[in-house]
Amino acid sequence: HFSSESLISTKHAVVVKFDVLHGNPCVKLNQVVHPGDALVQSYLIDSKGQSVSLAVSGKVYGVTWTTVHSEIDADGDITVFDFLRLLYECRRQIETEISEDEEVLKENILQVTSSEGKIRISVLYTCIEDITKQ
Repeated sequence: HFSSESLISTKHAVVVKFDVLHGNPCVKLNQVVHPGDALVQSYLIDSKGQSVSLAVSGKVYGVTWTTVHSEIDADGDITVFDFLRLLYECRRQIETEISEDEEVLKENILQVTSSEGKIRISVLYTCIEDITKQ
């Protein structure tokens, strides 16, 4: 779909791919962007210095980092089954946040703790995502 508005970053990311049909890219590959940064502008400055409106259509993909937390009730030591169950819950959670044209690049376990009858895990996911989606 076409829009008269610029494509704006919704996440902290490193730009890795443009899939833009119309618009004026205003960032470069491998550039660090933050939420609110303009990625593809809906106007262009012509050779006479005049602003020309463009219909914007496309996506911009970036490497993003998301930490996911999960916990389960536990009665004793952490078993392999408990650990795998927590990891599965984290993977399910990150997969609900990404679409078919996005992917998980890395999964790093940051911390596994057991206290007060709970086992907790924190996992850092490195993904390639459309950083213009709401």
